[in-house]
Amino acid sequence: MIDNKDHEQIADALCALICASLPAAKQTTKWNAPNFAINDQDMITLNFSPKHAVRVVFHRGAKAVDTKTGTRLVADDRGRLTWATDQRAYASFTNLPAVQNDASWLADFCRKWADAALHQPL
Repeated sequence: MIDNKDHEQIADALCALICASLPAAKQTTKWNAPNFAINDQDMITLNFSPKHAVRVVFHRGAKAVDTKTGTRLVADDRGRLTWATDQRAYASFTNLPAVQNDASWLADFCRKWADAALHQPL
């Protein structure tokens, strides 16, 4: 899946963390990358950037559209995410220590995202 050995280690660590954080999530492969869904609703997908980063993309599937209100689906109190729309954001990880340093925050954010994605209408 990934040529870069570091990317494999980062992706493995991220997948383990997401699975532990969201036991109800089913892991599949979409766009040649790990994807996580609950109740058949895709919500977290890894993306392998050509700039040597692994991104954890938080989304609400293909049907979600930007509300254009400026109100994020989930608050990002640490300012750790890059937001494409109010329904889609990502966090980038360039090495394993970065994953380990942000593990608690990422696990918590995964749970918050899943809860909001499942309970707020598209």
